[in-house]
Amino acid sequence: MHWTHLLRLQGEQVSQVSDNEKFLELAGTDIPKEESSSVPDPFDEAVGDQEPDPFDYDETPKHKKPKSGADCQYAFNGPGYVPVSKTVAKLDPGVYSIVSISNQWTFIPHTIVTDNLLNLPDSKSEYVIKEIERFWTLKQAFTDFGYTHKRGFLLWGPPGSGKTATVAMVIKNMVERNGVVFLADMPPQVVTSMLRRFRSIEPERPALVILEDIDAYVKEHGESNVLSVLDGENSIANVVYIATTNYPEHLDPRVINRPSRFDLIMFIDMPNAPARKLYLQSRDTGLTEKDVDQWVKDTEGFSIAHLKEVIMGVCLFGKPVADEIKRLKSMMKTRVSSEDSRGSVGFDNG
Repeated sequence: MHWTHLLRLQGEQVSQVSDNEKFLELAGTDIPKEESSSVPDPFDEAVGDQEPDPFDYDETPKHKKPKSGADCQYAFNGPGYVPVSKTVAKLDPGVYSIVSISNQWTFIPHTIVTDNLLNLPDSKSEYVIKEIERFWTLKQAFTDFGYTHKRGFLLWGPPGSGKTATVAMVIKNMVERNGVVFLADMPPQVVTSMLRRFRSIEPERPALVILEDIDAYVKEHGESNVLSVLDGENSIANVVYIATTNYPEHLDPRVINRPSRFDLIMFIDMPNAPARKLYLQSRDTGLTEKDVDQWVKDTEGFSIAHLKEVIMGVCLFGKPVADEIKRLKSMMKTRVSSEDSRGSVGFDNG
């Protein structure tokens, strides 16, 4: 499970943004954009049925405002002016992806799902979280030494380990400190350009950039392009980069062996015994303290996803705990293949 599964995109359609969905639409980027099949002439007169008045005001007497997306002011465009909709001075604290809308790269906000998000007592995850929090207090020290105030963290470990929980907690802390989080899921050139433009608008705002599965990101977009995001001439200050990977051996040494790119490389293993116990205790399972301790002992090497499946199998489906643990251990050890005609590994065949 990727940490991005903890996020929801605001609104069902990006092209229809309601008034309470605040986003910043940036125009005029110098990078390639999606081609538009047809561009209507802005000077064409309406023919036939007239379009509704874009300035459909609210009925509140003391506060009248245009519909979201309606032109209501002007922005500079070279030597002239271009009509634009309402603007905001800064992004709301939160998580943003970068999407092209109407040929304009746009910061699209997400809603963080923090229900039942636990700060698991795992020494390495806690260390990463505390290091990032400490980094934000050292801005003046970085300035005094003449260093750019930025930091890079690479988290690696097996699928299902604590990388997801660690990143989710860092994101939560970042939003709570009034910062913004950007998902680097577009081409590096787009990410770099938009980060630079963000910084020109908000010079001092703390920012967090997430590069999920960086090995796949490098493979898709090229090593040099990805490196330009981390430490190129256009890289920004007051930022923390967090990258994750299940396969650090797929990354070139010049990506992971240079501190200015990733200053801390941390192996995140499966949740330890205290973390598993806290998770089990946080769920309304009805287990006694003795039962919880036994489950913790029997689930050595289990991820949070595995623990969740044990709880579901026992508490929801009424299966014996020993059978569920045995089934999941079998799934962890066996590689599923389409050539295996004996049925689904770890599940009943009916």
